[in-house]
Amino acid sequence: MAVPHHRTTPSSREEGVPPETTPFVEPPPPETSRPTVPAAPSHRLLRISQGDEIPAEIHQSVGEATPILKIENFSLWYGRQQVLFNISMPFAKGKVSALIGPSGCGKSTLLRSMNRLNDLIPSVRVSGTMTLADEPIYRSSVDVIALRKRMGMVFQKPNPFPMSIFENVVYPLRIDGERNRSRLEEACERSLRAAALWEDVKDRLRKNALRLSGGEQQRLCLARAIASQPEILLLDEPCSSLDPIATGKIEDLLQDLTGSYTVILVTHNMQQAARASHFTALMYAGRLLEYGRTSDLFTNPHLKETNDYVTGRFG
Repeated sequence: MAVPHHRTTPSSREEGVPPETTPFVEPPPPETSRPTVPAAPSHRLLRISQGDEIPAEIHQSVGEATPILKIENFSLWYGRQQVLFNISMPFAKGKVSALIGPSGCGKSTLLRSMNRLNDLIPSVRVSGTMTLADEPIYRSSVDVIALRKRMGMVFQKPNPFPMSIFENVVYPLRIDGERNRSRLEEACERSLRAAALWEDVKDRLRKNALRLSGGEQQRLCLARAIASQPEILLLDEPCSSLDPIATGKIEDLLQDLTGSYTVILVTHNMQQAARASHFTALMYAGRLLEYGRTSDLFTNPHLKETNDYVTGRFG
């Protein structure tokens, strides 16, 4: 509580009159920086939420890249609930493309649709087309196991098998019937080198993979995905459970893989998308909102909604 400050006037001192007092007024608190105010839903987002079909904003740069995977008017339902709406987008060959957007916007569902992992859910149905190197993915005659060999996948949490480091890496080859020891050893070293893990584990390949650190386990899972020499790597938030140092190693690895592999990365980390990807697509409520070169999307987006999202004003 503030203590009143007494001010004595000259006249009161001379005449013996009780001194006048004026209350002390506390100064206003110093101004502090205000937190970012969440943006109100825009007209576009409200229309999307109401089910209106709004065309995505796809930058010209996307069409200039050579695609390896194409999606056309793709929709997906879980039972009666539609979760993906008429998505059309290409993915550039030999580049890293990031999928960003609020939780529940359909990023992981779209990613899992690319190698048909959603087929394992009985209630799922789809419409539209996806093609890998101009070959239909959802044609009834497609060998789904062969398809998944062409698109390796790494999940949010490391999931090494309870076996040796060596056996983890060569597991995809063994289930294909490979028994030649020299070919298995060659594939193991090649894959671990590609995952930037060879120097760390080359002297303990017979050790249980579960003894590795979290970051090492995730790179091991990446090496296992690489072992079958896929055309595309699908990464579903691969760094969400890792510390910053391990995350940095994964991001460096993505740059090393550029050219040799096409990488499609789901992430909630805006800084990671900006650092690690060549192209970025923003999704919202099961729809594609904007898609372009990462540098353009983060510094000069076409849509106000994209700017609001990447600056933290919604999502």
